Amino acid sequence: MPNIRNQGAALRRLMLSTLLVVGSVAAATTSTMVELDRGEPFEALVVNAGHLWVGQSRTNFNGDYRVQVFDAAGKKVGEAKLKHAVSFLYAHGAHEVLAVGTAAEPNLTHFSVLSLSGNKIQSKTTVIPAHAWAHQWVGTLAGTELFIDFSGDSNDPEGDQDFNLAHRTMFAVNDSRATYLPIAFARR
Repeated sequence: MPNIRNQGAALRRLMLSTLLVVGSVAAATTSTMVELDRGEPFEALVVNAGHLWVGQSRTNFNGDYRVQVFDAAGKKVGEAKLKHAVSFLYAHGAHEVLAVGTAAEPNLTHFSVLSLSGNKIQSKTTVIPAHAWAHQWVGTLAGTELFIDFSGDSNDPEGDQDFNLAHRTMFAVNDSRATYLPIAFARR
């Protein structure tokens, strides 16, 4: 399990303090796997199929969009550059993760599906249209990726007329088209 520690003004370090072994955890020597910038989102970490996937979006606060993959021994087995930040990483399938984030140019949300085969990572990136904003991935339903837009559907005429109504906040992406579902989440 990763252990994050701060050392004053130094960069935060992602430390491997345990060794993942086929569903069990055994003690191992602590070693630095990767250094993360102070502003990295820690939601961009996931373990899938015996590998630790680490999303990085910054190097000294500059855009450096990539995902690194480490094996159970802490050895880097691959890296993929992305066209968007990596705010969240999710297990998506066998040897596959889904990354969600925003690009600097164009300032739109994207998602990428990354697949690991041996030491090679392949990625397929989808730009989400401007009328939708992917905050988090919900899952895949009937081959369609579902996302949450925390601000709601900006084209929802009922929400535009009455701000007290719950906005439609879940949308589906299929073939680079975003369609809001007739589902509203209300907060109390």
